Amino acid sequence: MRNFSQLLRKTLYGDPCALFQWCNHQPGAFASSEIQTAIQAIDSILRDTNSDLQVNALILKGIIHASGTGVAPDRQLAIQCFKEAEQRGSIQASAYLGSIYQEGLDGHPDYVTAKKWYEVGAAKGCPIANNHLGYLYQHGLGVKQDPMEAMAYYQKAIDGQYPMAMYHRAMMLKNPDDSFTDIAMALELLERAASLGSRHAYRSLGCLYRLGIQVPRSLDKAQAYYDQAIEYADPEAMYGKAKLLIDSDSSERDLIGDLLKQSSVAGFIPAQIQLQEMGLEEPITREISYDSLTTEGDSDCGGEVMNNAIFSLKEHIQALRQYGKKLQDGGFDEKGGIVCNFANQLDDELDGFFQTSTGVSFETFKDEYKAKMNDAIVNSELNKHRAIVYPILLNGLIMATVIGFFLILYRALQQIHNEGKWTFNHTFFNAKTHSQRLKERVFDAFNDLDRVYTHVT
Repeated sequence: MRNFSQLLRKTLYGDPCALFQWCNHQPGAFASSEIQTAIQAIDSILRDTNSDLQVNALILKGIIHASGTGVAPDRQLAIQCFKEAEQRGSIQASAYLGSIYQEGLDGHPDYVTAKKWYEVGAAKGCPIANNHLGYLYQHGLGVKQDPMEAMAYYQKAIDGQYPMAMYHRAMMLKNPDDSFTDIAMALELLERAASLGSRHAYRSLGCLYRLGIQVPRSLDKAQAYYDQAIEYADPEAMYGKAKLLIDSDSSERDLIGDLLKQSSVAGFIPAQIQLQEMGLEEPITREISYDSLTTEGDSDCGGEVMNNAIFSLKEHIQALRQYGKKLQDGGFDEKGGIVCNFANQLDDELDGFFQTSTGVSFETFKDEYKAKMNDAIVNSELNKHRAIVYPILLNGLIMATVIGFFLILYRALQQIHNEGKWTFNHTFFNAKTHSQRLKERVFDAFNDLDRVYTHVT
């Protein structure tokens, strides 16, 4: 069990392991009295102008207010704290600044600004910043997806003994079926991260031993790892332990229910579905927001894949909504309104499915959702909006030569002849409508959901 007073003291004295442990907790892991004790200690240090601990106090104050741990979230105040700490020479402050922008001040990520701050920290040798840059390149967030670049940044963070980099590097070895391409390397990385107190590593190891994925199945080991992750209020570990008890025909129905309820309240959707299917209580009605769907970490045996896939759908809907507003700002009020209304309809239907028990199966919901998107794209004004910026640039370069001019003319005439409409959708130009690209991404997200839905329920 953790000792809060000791954790607070070590964090304020700049112990990097203690700082990681603080951030490693879910916000709900701390009692309100503990947070108040921390805030009082921080304020006392900041009032003492002679204190050598002010930079560390600013960092911790920023973390508390950025995450809303025991207080109302205040990201502007957190930014002020981190910027002041950065100006005073903190190498970690820029990484935490980048994290705020990656999460988004208004709930929508700003990866460009996040990357800028991460690069500031990486230049100072900050392992946290190197880890976050690796995550951007691994998932193609604001940058071109580049696994090799991601691994390079993760290795720098691993050399700096940062546990999350070890966890993320292990997850890069994971296959779609939850097995690992190199189980020995994955176990070594996860066990190293766990030895440094990573709840993500504890939870992942618990899942491996619960299901016996490339390791001998051991419910005792699984439960021990899950229990360590639960100390940090990890919602997926709560769900994993509940599944372990269910699979072992445990009679501890009350404990199973408590674990699932805590996981569900924390926003872990598979736990909410499990509660409903077990008849332990009515499903919890709540808004599925950007804050309740986490992209921190990677999937562990299906659970976070579902959360991340739903988050991905929400991001696609938001991208469509922003496109509609852009059309309206450009004077296309009617067309922009159609796009925005369509986005709002899809958003409401996605929220509605997970908020209420309608009796509709996931398969039916998925098919209806896809059909509506198809109908809207085929039959509405959406199909008239072309993503033409890159083709125009490409065509402009080709048209600079006589050969390029005839090549474009040939391709255009060929497409008119074959398809009867004037669009440069040939693979040579790789141009698609905004709605076509959105549809492909939504269907990809549904494929992720489809793959894990049966497994986690």
